[in-house]
Amino acid sequence: MKKIFVTLLMLIIGCLSYSSQKVGLEIGDVLKPFEIYSYPDGKVFRNEDFKGKITILNFGTTWCPVCLEEKKDQERFVKENQELMKEVNLVPVLMDSKEDIKKYIDKHGFSLKIYEDRNSKIGNAFLIRAVPITFILNENGVIIYKEIGAIDYESLKEALERKELE
Repeated sequence: MKKIFVTLLMLIIGCLSYSSQKVGLEIGDVLKPFEIYSYPDGKVFRNEDFKGKITILNFGTTWCPVCLEEKKDQERFVKENQELMKEVNLVPVLMDSKEDIKKYIDKHGFSLKIYEDRNSKIGNAFLIRAVPITFILNENGVIIYKEIGAIDYESLKEALERKELE
């Protein structure tokens, strides 16, 4: 009985210590260097290319229904907030193959600039385990906002209007 109790206690302590460890990127982190590719031309973008402006870095997939609704809201946001978008980089990244991205864009008619994470290299480096996920970075590439799950039109607008982002 004592052996079972000790084993259970060690298991509980192990689980608690594991869950308290930081996994992935958090507010206050500075992004490590990365490369993404604009779709469909394949132009390489590095995180340094986005410095100097607030950057919304959003990860999703073509098979995720929530990500689709999020992309629709992002497209609407860009169209309705053109003045604000002069000061903001919107970087929607799809973690899918180029072929799947093409089908997705063709099917839904997006004019939104999309980036591809080839072989989920960035998603793996950032330890992204759920999509959609959005990071907002300040002008220096420091994460100042993180949202796991969809960020809709109103939430995006509120996040950008928050005093912490100024």
